Amino acid sequence: MFKLKRTKKRRPDRWRIGENENWFSHMSEQGLHLDEIKPDWAYFNRGEPEQYNYRIDFGEFSAQRLELYHDSGWDFVCSDSLTGVFRSPKSRNATELHTDPIEMSLALKKLKNSYLYYCLYSIVGLIILCTMMYFVVFRRYSMLLYIVEFNNAGGTVGIVVMIFLVFLTVKDAFAVRKLVLSLREGKPLDHNADWRLPLRRKKTIAAAITMVQLLIIFFTLFALEFYTKENLPQDKGTDLFISSNHSVIRLADIESDARLTRKAYPPSAKGYDYYSNIEYRWSPFLSIYLQVSETGEVPDRQWANSSYIRTVSDKDTAYEPHIFYTIYQSRFSFLTEPLFAGLLKRIEYYGSITDSLVAENLEHGEFEKLYILDRTVLSDITSVPQIRVLAKTQFYIIDLTYRGEENPDTVLLAIKERLLD
Repeated sequence: MFKLKRTKKRRPDRWRIGENENWFSHMSEQGLHLDEIKPDWAYFNRGEPEQYNYRIDFGEFSAQRLELYHDSGWDFVCSDSLTGVFRSPKSRNATELHTDPIEMSLALKKLKNSYLYYCLYSIVGLIILCTMMYFVVFRRYSMLLYIVEFNNAGGTVGIVVMIFLVFLTVKDAFAVRKLVLSLREGKPLDHNADWRLPLRRKKTIAAAITMVQLLIIFFTLFALEFYTKENLPQDKGTDLFISSNHSVIRLADIESDARLTRKAYPPSAKGYDYYSNIEYRWSPFLSIYLQVSETGEVPDRQWANSSYIRTVSDKDTAYEPHIFYTIYQSRFSFLTEPLFAGLLKRIEYYGSITDSLVAENLEHGEFEKLYILDRTVLSDITSVPQIRVLAKTQFYIIDLTYRGEENPDTVLLAIKERLLD
C-alpha cells in the first residue's frame, strides 16, 4: 500500500507524451507513484519503488472503455480535461493501448485544437495589449522614459515576459502539429523518450520568470521605501543642494520682482503643499530623480497683455508665476542619450520645437544639448506665456517648464548658475 504522503512536481509539457510516460515510470522506480495530473504539475503518493509502464490516452473515458482497458492489463490512474493516464506493472507485459500511429493521431485532435486556440487567443490578446500601450503610452513616451517617469519597470518587464510566453505558446502549437503529422505518417510514438532535457528547460524558464517577478516586487517596494515628497522652504533664498556644487533652482532665481512671495494653498491630505514641493524618487536606472514644483505671487500685479476668454475679476488674473521641472542623472552613461531622446519625443508630441540651440552655439556653449519652446498657453481664463527648456549638461538632464513673464535667457541663466557653475 502507498503511503498517503503527497508531493508535487513540475511535469514536462503536456504534449510531450512519450517524455511524460517515461518520467512517470522513472518516478515510480523512485517510490513516487502518480496520483493526479494538471497541465503543468503532477502529484505523487510516496510508497515502495515499483516497476510500472505508463500510457497517456485521449478522449472520453466511459466506464465501458475503462473496463476494456482494465481487461487489457491497464489500470486507470487519473485524468484531466484532455488526457487520461493508465499504468501496468512491467511484469504484466500488457498489450499497447494503441498499436496504430494513425489511429493515435486522430485521438490527438482535441489536444491539437486546444493548443491552436490558446495560441490564437494569446496572439490576439498580445496584439490588443500592444496596440493599447502604443496609443496610450508609447506615442508620447519612449520605453525608457515610461519606466523612469512612472517607476514602472514591472509593467514593462511584464509585457516582455508576456511576449516570451506567447512565443512559447506558438512554439508548442507547432510542436503538437509536428507530432500529429509524424503519427499520420505511420511513425510510432517513442514511449521511452528522454524527459530530462525538456523538463530541465521548463524548470529553468519557470525559475527565471519567478525570479523576474520577485525582482519586480523588490524594486517596487524599494522605490516606495525611498520615495519622499516635502514642502519647499518658505524662504525663497534657501538652497537645497543636489550635490556639493549644484543646487535646486528656485522661482526667485528667475523672477526679478522683489515682491515675489510663495502662493499659499491649502495643504494636501498628506500635509505637503501641492503647488510648491520637492519630490525625490529612487530608480534602478537613475542616481538622481528630482522633481520640483513652485508657485509664487506678486501683490498688486496682473498678467501683462492677457487675452481674456471671458469676463473675470482682477483676482483671477493676478500674476502667479510657476516653475515645474525634473532633474535626471543616469546611473549608466549609455542611458543618457536614450533618456534625452525620450524627453524630446514627449515635448515634440505636445508641440513643435520653435527654437533649438545646440552645443556649437557660442552663446549657450555650456550646454551639451539645448532645446527651448517659447509659446503662449491658453487656459479657461487667460493666455499665459510659457517657456519649456530641455537641456543636457555634463552631469544632468533637466526638463523645465516656466510660466511667467521673464525671457528665455533669464531662465537659462538660472539653470546655468545652479547646475553648471
